[in-house]
Amino acid sequence: MLAALRKLLRRPRPAHLGKYRMEWLTRVPQPTTRITDNVPRMPKRADFFIRSGYGDLGERQKKEVRRFTRKMPLNNAFGQVMGAITPLQRGSAREEPVEMPADLQERSNHLKSLCYFLDADIVGICRVPEYAWYSHDRGGTPIPARHQYAIVILVDQGYETMAGSSGDDWISASQSYRAYLRGAEVATVVTSYLHELGYEAQAHTNSDSDVLHLPLLLLAGLGELGRMGEVVINPFLGPRFKTSVVTTNLELAVDQPIDFNLQKFCESCRKCARECPCGAISYEDKVIFNGYEIWKPDVEACARYRVQNPAGSGCGRCMKVCPFNKPGLLHQ
Repeated sequence: MLAALRKLLRRPRPAHLGKYRMEWLTRVPQPTTRITDNVPRMPKRADFFIRSGYGDLGERQKKEVRRFTRKMPLNNAFGQVMGAITPLQRGSAREEPVEMPADLQERSNHLKSLCYFLDADIVGICRVPEYAWYSHDRGGTPIPARHQYAIVILVDQGYETMAGSSGDDWISASQSYRAYLRGAEVATVVTSYLHELGYEAQAHTNSDSDVLHLPLLLLAGLGELGRMGEVVINPFLGPRFKTSVVTTNLELAVDQPIDFNLQKFCESCRKCARECPCGAISYEDKVIFNGYEIWKPDVEACARYRVQNPAGSGCGRCMKVCPFNKPGLLHQ
């Protein structure tokens, strides 16, 4: 049985499927996290890291948020390269769009193949609901919901690095930034490519994003929302990935959400809650918050610890201890 399975796993795969067998998963019409009809659009100013920079969480937090990733020189090096890429995330399309295949699935397969060629780990496509767009930028200027489709890109932070880390030591933010940078590279190249084809597109990365990535991850079938509350878990990568997104007006075939029974698993596991160094992860039942039925974390406590962590740079302890963060049959 195992020999037959290994032989199956070694078979060549179409480029648009990537190396992880997402096609084996159960697809469902709606995400396993209930999303109500009353999801408000959020301003960027509501993000706790941005609020920290404005002093909403006190003077110490305001001071530390300016340097918490830069405490590690490697993080600062990643940040400088990402800063150089950021101006390329927008741009404009050529005047005359090229003729595209009428088959929407062929278009999607082509763009997924490109993402995998550029070293993305897993890719999904979905429509962009209006609530996934931020309502206002940091300065209060309204953000229009300008594109209808999203290409959602996952980049693995690396099992080996995380296995050798405590989760909240000095390598924590570096492994995050490494994945953020790769995601930014992939998304920005795909955006520029769509511009060359004559279609509107915008890359959304850790440096600059006009969309919330979490709902797009669920809708594109890349994971389920777990007990960590605002962290999506993928059955192959667990929670140890970073994301980038390309939104576009090019019509595409979309993926469906997935169900790998994570909700039932997280109901009884609670390991992330036990291991959280600042007690930010809930032991309680789900609640409705901002239109989502979730295990609601204490986001302020999480942000304070990640920024002020005296023994490291950032924190990813919940990702490290999650039972889905391990290699094995599903990860081959």
